[in-house]
Amino acid sequence: MNIYAIIWCAAVVLLIIILVSYHNMQLKITKKTLVTKKLPESFDGTKIAVISDLHKKSFGKNNYKLIEAVKSCAPDVIFFPGDLISRFETTIKAPTKLITSLAKIAPVYYTYGNHEVDADESVREEIKKLPMTCLLNGSVTIDKDGESINVMGVYFESEYYKNKKGGYRNLPKVTAGDINRRIGEKPDGFTLLLAHNPDYFPAYAEWGADITFSGHIHGGVIKIGKRGLLHPERKFLPEYTAGIYKIGDKALALTTGLGKFRLFNASEVMLVTLKNDFPEK
Repeated sequence: MNIYAIIWCAAVVLLIIILVSYHNMQLKITKKTLVTKKLPESFDGTKIAVISDLHKKSFGKNNYKLIEAVKSCAPDVIFFPGDLISRFETTIKAPTKLITSLAKIAPVYYTYGNHEVDADESVREEIKKLPMTCLLNGSVTIDKDGESINVMGVYFESEYYKNKKGGYRNLPKVTAGDINRRIGEKPDGFTLLLAHNPDYFPAYAEWGADITFSGHIHGGVIKIGKRGLLHPERKFLPEYTAGIYKIGDKALALTTGLGKFRLFNASEVMLVTLKNDFPEK
């Protein structure tokens, strides 16, 4: 190989390194509006900041860039649908600082992702002590001006993400009945559901969630145009990768998340504004 070929190869490798580094340092704010007839009028205009899948990623010292991005959204609430940690973490020092800072901006609501399910019990116990509402197959009601909405969180065990051999074949399917067995029937009223894995959106919709908030897919890891290519379960072209999806009058708000390797696919804070379509008075 002559010197020019070596220089050319080195330049290509350097370009790839720069490209990958750049796309893994990006953090964007993606704004979406969801309009629904069922939203109580008191909650018209409610802003929800959705962040997910932090894993071990850090956006500046003590995640100050992430905190400032969320703060700039001026959210009414913050939703974190799982993977605050990676499964082998033994300390939650960084997540503790992050959640403590976020909780000063707005109330934080959280449920487990697959990495929390796989984590040591001691780590999960530390997470439960953080200044946020942990919806671990549970629910709360948010009241405003005499009206209310339900916020619920559901999570699924390890076998829904990996089989007994550690692979991804023949994973169980989630049904509305599976959700019922974990959190009961959908309560009366407008209901928001935090559920880590968006693959089960049809089941969430059938169960009755008006809007489901998810992560897990990392935007499809590598994005070409608007299409994410890869699924964490080693599948190509996942059905749901990022943005807003609809089944009838039910919606899924899916964030690309924050951590893990990505290309042409920035980490994001997703800001969802809820609007009702009542006629103006």
